Amino acid sequence: MSVISGRTLMGIAKPLSLSTDVVIVGSGASGAVVAAELAEAGQKVVILEEGPHLLPAELGKMRPSETMRRGWREAGMSFTVPIGDSPAINLMVGRCVGGSSVMTGGVCFRTPDHILHEWVEELGLRSLSPEAMAPHFDEVERRCHIELVPEHMRSRSTVLYGQGAERLGYSLAPNRRNTKDCDGCSRCNFGCPHQAKWSVDLTYLPRAQAAGAEVFADARVEEILLHGDQAIGVAGRLLDAEGQPGRRLVVRARRVILACGGMHTPRLLQDAGIADRLAAVGEGMTLHPSMRVMARFDEPVYGWRGALQSAHSEAFVDERITLMSVFVPTGVLAATLPGIGHSHKRRAEMAPYLAVFGGLIHDDPG
Repeated sequence: MSVISGRTLMGIAKPLSLSTDVVIVGSGASGAVVAAELAEAGQKVVILEEGPHLLPAELGKMRPSETMRRGWREAGMSFTVPIGDSPAINLMVGRCVGGSSVMTGGVCFRTPDHILHEWVEELGLRSLSPEAMAPHFDEVERRCHIELVPEHMRSRSTVLYGQGAERLGYSLAPNRRNTKDCDGCSRCNFGCPHQAKWSVDLTYLPRAQAAGAEVFADARVEEILLHGDQAIGVAGRLLDAEGQPGRRLVVRARRVILACGGMHTPRLLQDAGIADRLAAVGEGMTLHPSMRVMARFDEPVYGWRGALQSAHSEAFVDERITLMSVFVPTGVLAATLPGIGHSHKRRAEMAPYLAVFGGLIHDDPG
């Protein structure tokens, strides 16, 4: 995929000015899909991405900490604000071409039917019924090569948890992930170095480009251009190799689409003053907190040998909890263990003996 990097356009003083049918802010899962559909429908499309274009060969050479600095928003230091006794919770948001789809574990659940029914019955969104959504889910799963994780890809960590689950009367089901020829290197959250995870930079963005769309990386959008009540484009800055803003960027368009996630789309709308007329902007944000538990075994487990997230259980779904297998790279896992100095070193040396399992809690907006 060919991407125009903002840093290569920095040497000119005057603003970079573009004109197009559609400008899309954000190149992640939503922006990429919209870009492909509109470009194939004959629209001239420009996609602006604040982050860099990280190639698989680059990702393979980076330590997880480097990937976080380059591809995660705020270098992985985004946290929810704790209220009362709640802890601060790290929030992963991708900031690169392909957005968060590049940095996820690849698990692809369909929106559960009971959630879709709520949207239909409580919000009146008839077009989002399970029956109406089924062909769209089918299409995305086909294009992103969503497949079941075979049992042989389960790590020893997951197998041990599964044995314990069976003794308690419940079992694990295989995850569905957007992968092809995955070798189980357990690096999914830090960008797949083998192009085995079919994130949107490998699927929908190339489709958009083949239909004529242009993708600009290192291009930060800072404002929506308005003419009365109509959005007529966006403006911002191109970023250099250090992420510092430089040359001004202006894109005028017949249509403006904000696809920069639940955190930053509202911020742009608020900065433009649009939120003053749309009370719902910035409200109703839902974040499903995730947790994990670890167990130490007498024999080595080597939990990183296998798919990062291979199986799950809905045994406690009535309590709004989905249990999920997970095992992050050992350097990241060790960094989360308690202790300082020698006490931390002793715990970090346990990594080969640790089994890990996690889960996510269905939260409500508020």
